[in-house]
Amino acid sequence: MNNHYITNPLVRVVLYLRLSDEDRDKLTSDQISKSIKNQELMLREYAESEGFKIVGVYNDEDWSGADSSRPNFNKMIDECKVGNVNIVLCKT
Repeated sequence: MNNHYITNPLVRVVLYLRLSDEDRDKLTSDQISKSIKNQELMLREYAESEGFKIVGVYNDEDWSGADSSRPNFNKMIDECKVGNVNIVLCKT
């Protein structure tokens, strides 16, 4: 197995954060913003532990994952297409 990405500071990663509008009935508005912040903290910790360089953070709070018009998701994909990003990190 090739682990050349692991602990390589030249690996450029972006963090993608999303909490769907469908989750609003499960959480209070305070919990929603905390959830996004918690996702970012968790992903930052992981990237840093692997030695990755974070080059962007994209957030589409309140957008359904089934909606292909998510603006920040599409900006992130454009960055990937032009080669500015090696890895996208997101919470499932």
